[in-house]
Amino acid sequence: MIIPLIIVSVFVTVFLVYISKSSDSISGNKTIIAVVFVWLVSVVILLIFSLLKENDPYKKRLTFFPMLKKSGYSAVIADLANDYAERICNKHVLVYDTRWYIREFSNNWDWDSYSVRQFCSRMKLDYVVLVDSDPKGKILFELIDLSNAQKKDTICTINKIADAEKVVKKIFEFINVEFDSTQVLHQISKNAISAYEKAFTAWGNGDFLKSAFYFKKYRSFYKNDFLDIRAAETYVDAGFERIKNGNSGDYYFISAQDIVKNISAADSFYLTYANLVNARIYIYKKMWNKAFFSLKYIFERTEKIPEAYYIAERLHKSRIKKLGFKSSEQILKRAVLVNPAYLDAQILLAKEYFARGFHKKSEKTYYRILELYPKNKDAYFGLAAIAGAENKIGKLLNIYKKLIDVRPDCADAYYNLGVIYYKTENKEEAEKFFKKAVDISDHSDSYFYLGLIALEKNNREDALKYFKNRVGKRTGPGDHFADKAAEKIRE
Repeated sequence: MIIPLIIVSVFVTVFLVYISKSSDSISGNKTIIAVVFVWLVSVVILLIFSLLKENDPYKKRLTFFPMLKKSGYSAVIADLANDYAERICNKHVLVYDTRWYIREFSNNWDWDSYSVRQFCSRMKLDYVVLVDSDPKGKILFELIDLSNAQKKDTICTINKIADAEKVVKKIFEFINVEFDSTQVLHQISKNAISAYEKAFTAWGNGDFLKSAFYFKKYRSFYKNDFLDIRAAETYVDAGFERIKNGNSGDYYFISAQDIVKNISAADSFYLTYANLVNARIYIYKKMWNKAFFSLKYIFERTEKIPEAYYIAERLHKSRIKKLGFKSSEQILKRAVLVNPAYLDAQILLAKEYFARGFHKKSEKTYYRILELYPKNKDAYFGLAAIAGAENKIGKLLNIYKKLIDVRPDCADAYYNLGVIYYKTENKEEAEKFFKKAVDISDHSDSYFYLGLIALEKNNREDALKYFKNRVGKRTGPGDHFADKAAEKIRE
């Protein structure tokens, strides 16, 4: 934005000077006034742009990245190191929490050094420290300067977890980051490390109930705020998993809140995360006032917790303004600024743009998601919604075909292609895609369309079979396709 504006301003200035010299009708004074006007307009535009743009307050961004495919142990070390680094760094340095990205990374990228570098570069990191361990239990730290491809990686090895504190401080000194040297790394017993390794691995695989089980089983092995916060966060995740499966999450929510009650009042760092645990529960239970004050506590102490912004977006506009934000868009953009890998925030931001008719902004956000997560279905479906709204059928077809290339198991993509071909009178192609959707996941609505196609071929036997299949998959009293299929059977 800035460079093109300067170029245009210079061009206009040169043009005006040239015209004034080659024309007797334009005086020098008029030329000076015109040039001053052009540059004043440019300055005003730049000022407006700078006010609208979300400024990045962080001079350096880094994370300790676990080579989890080889060892769950490395994930525990990386998480401990990230936690310690976050506690001791200054406000202009942002340390990415391992849990911000690890689960989505494992679903979208190969677990090798090259893929990690690519992913971390796209997360706008300046440095990544790969954390690995060998069969003998040695822990390897490899510092990579992502802003300088020519710079050699710095490697150091330690034999015990306690020495990770020295490594974090050494890395901060190496990259010229000021830090609080009075803070210490949490000391955790071998039993607690083993328990957390199992819990973290289950969490990384999206099995929150199993992760909560390990935390509950092994809580007697540890007594520190770091693992208590991790346990509470996991209990909240487990509660939401129960709700997703049609059950109550109250047991896990109550357990999470019981844990955070015991966080040391002297430790403002972990109290901030304790308030985040409470805010997540309050928002779900629509206890808006309590949620507001939990979030207010967080924002008064730190701007580095992206989930706090994402949760706050659920509040009423008046409460959002009291927290210091103008709109849902601004608060979601702040979540993404802090953590560019925050998938849920990116998706919600793209949907917000689409709902307000800003298709270009929405499309740009979805493509940014695909740069980080190339196999993400939601981004492809979002792009498809934009293409559909703009009635760009060719583009819509290409989006679903690209989705099938990266996710050949996505039955909805085959079904949607079938619907497009059916509505554009290409019944042969439509039938092929509907059958593929059925093969992959017994896709219910595909049976209805297959029944229609069979009727058009005068194959009443197959049509009846397909319609009965669809009726048998009725989801409830408002199931439109099941009702239509039942009508076809009666005919």
